[in-house]
Amino acid sequence: MSADRLPHEKGFHVSWDQIHRDARALAWRLDGKGPGEGGTWKAVVGITRGGLVPAMIVSRELGIPCVPSVTNGTRRIPNGATVTVNGDAGTVTIVSLP
Repeated sequence: MSADRLPHEKGFHVSWDQIHRDARALAWRLDGKGPGEGGTWKAVVGITRGGLVPAMIVSRELGIPCVPSVTNGTRRIPNGATVTVNGDAGTVTIVSLP
């Protein structure tokens, strides 16, 4: 590839239809396989910009709340932390740390 190409000309192009199909397929694969009782999921929390649309589609398909963006979430919420998600307010609260 030439160095004089624009950024969008260098990338891997995916249509909105493909994003929706893939996110729905992921939701179907996740359904019934969550960590909750009976394999349920409680919520989806989006951490980075690139996954926000798929995160919202997955949460819609699973019928659970989604908080689409947690600023610096990977720095502020350590692995293994227990959180409470309020989908109406769009907040994530750390309940306990590992």
